[in-house]
Amino acid sequence: MKKQITILSFAFAASLFLLSCNSGKPKETPQSESASALPYTVELVEYVNPALPNLHSFTHATYEDKIIMLGGRRRGLHENSYQFTNYSSNEIIYVVDTKNWDVNPANWKVASQHYTNTVKTDPSSGLTNIEQFHANNAEFFTQNNTLYMIGGLASINPNYNLTFSNMTAIDLKELVKAVQGQSFMPLGSVRQTTNSVFTITGGEVGVLNNTVYLAFGWNTSSSNSGYYTHKVSSFTFTDNIDRRSLSVTINSVCATCADPYSSPADTLSNSGNFRRRDGSMSAAIDPKTESAALMYYAGVFKNGNTNFTTPIWIRNNSAEEVSSFDMRGNVYTCQVIPLYSNKRKEFYATL
Repeated sequence: MKKQITILSFAFAASLFLLSCNSGKPKETPQSESASALPYTVELVEYVNPALPNLHSFTHATYEDKIIMLGGRRRGLHENSYQFTNYSSNEIIYVVDTKNWDVNPANWKVASQHYTNTVKTDPSSGLTNIEQFHANNAEFFTQNNTLYMIGGLASINPNYNLTFSNMTAIDLKELVKAVQGQSFMPLGSVRQTTNSVFTITGGEVGVLNNTVYLAFGWNTSSSNSGYYTHKVSSFTFTDNIDRRSLSVTINSVCATCADPYSSPADTLSNSGNFRRRDGSMSAAIDPKTESAALMYYAGVFKNGNTNFTTPIWIRNNSAEEVSSFDMRGNVYTCQVIPLYSNKRKEFYATL
């Protein structure tokens, strides 16, 4: 579907909540509070470009003045079930040329190419499964001009879903060149490894002190709705471009990083504070210690049918619920803008 260009510009009170240095406990900024009571505002300007794809739950990254989008879904509904039909899966890789952000976004050029015409399997690098390139709701982050993609969901048929167990490293420079030049990426520019810890969709990922944290999510590798991880996992990795290899070291998960279940079968339980998926997570500063952390906001589904209202601090291989805070904002995945005021010793998050 093509869309007409629309423009929307406004300023609004930006802070959903802040953390006080004195108590270390979050308090929510009343919605009636004026923007002048907050230390900043955010202005949004929306442009709709007919060349841009209609996607959601896709993997994305930026390289120089290019935006890369892959995977996700081209259809917004899933017919009141967990089955994400294969025909709505996005199999096209898009590269948006923004020309250094200095021209009208309505005129940005978009190059595209099917993932099977972009990436070849490469047994020498362990790259044996490229179907993750059309995964829905994968976890991903970018480091050193490399996109790292973890897990994600694919539909095998109308009655069966698959959650990938791969972590894949993608050289963004070579990906952009291939899509814009309608060619294949060089062998070795995509590297892959497999681990059961990566069998997650709908979770969140963040990097803290050179350690990668996978927060919550679920595994739908079955004909039913699957099971939740009920935990935060962490790992370190080595990406050797010259040797075309990607390797990981899984850390021991501390007792506070998982619900207290004794066996994997217990993860089918509807109870547990960590039975979450589809929340948002961002970098954060803990005002009590002024140290770097991650914060996970809300998420679904509490007791199997509603949403959580408490955020989770993630620090140095530990996770802690902020039970004193009742979050009434966005509970599904969305963009987060984290800000910290060194003067005020307050952390802000705009969702």
